[in-house]
Amino acid sequence: DRTKSWLPDGFARAVLTPGGPGTLELRWAAGGEATARAWGRGATWLIDQADAWLGLRDSLDGFDPSLHPSVAQLWRRASGQRMVASGVVWQELLQAIVGQRVTSKDAAGGWRRMVGAWSEPAPGPHELMLPPSPEAMRAVTYIDLHRFDVGLGAWTATTVANAALGDPDVVLIGDFWLPTAVTYNLTGDPTYHTDEVRMLAALEPFAGHRGRICKLLLSAGSMPPRRAPRPAYQRIAHR
Repeated sequence: DRTKSWLPDGFARAVLTPGGPGTLELRWAAGGEATARAWGRGATWLIDQADAWLGLRDSLDGFDPSLHPSVAQLWRRASGQRMVASGVVWQELLQAIVGQRVTSKDAAGGWRRMVGAWSEPAPGPHELMLPPSPEAMRAVTYIDLHRFDVGLGAWTATTVANAALGDPDVVLIGDFWLPTAVTYNLTGDPTYHTDEVRMLAALEPFAGHRGRICKLLLSAGSMPPRRAPRPAYQRIAHR
């Protein structure tokens, strides 16, 4: 992903901000101190937003991990986990669209091709590329977009609300693995399934922080044992 760069002690990301293009660099030290630097016309906006990128605006008000023993145990191991918010809806939306109905590897390849085809260099010393702008995408033909399987649905909308807004209650809708992860960790049911009604029922006690619970279960929880070969994923590009 040429819009991002991981550093030994942080990362940098090229961003299309409301004030213009910019690059944000975040570095952190062992003591918990973080340093933010930014370049470009969007630098002021990025510095103002840096605390949200670090999860410092996240509020745990109303969150009670003791409502479920598995959640309480996982939270003890991952109590520093926070909901972060980039604040850039367009950028998160564009990248989420490319990730629909494909594996993570194919999504990364599609995003890399889009950036290579329709973006511009980002300001700053990290030699990053900006994501394609709305103006650049407006000029793209349907035939060009068809190669990237562009579209917008529930999965994309909830993915963007999570990444751009940091909403702690947003649950990914249409995600293949999430229903199984939720019901296995909260109810003990080892069945692999995509039943979102069951998933939402299991999450109901955590209303207001359901997205936080999903993030916790996916990052620190476990999945049931597999009893069948891995599924064969079909590539949908160019169809």
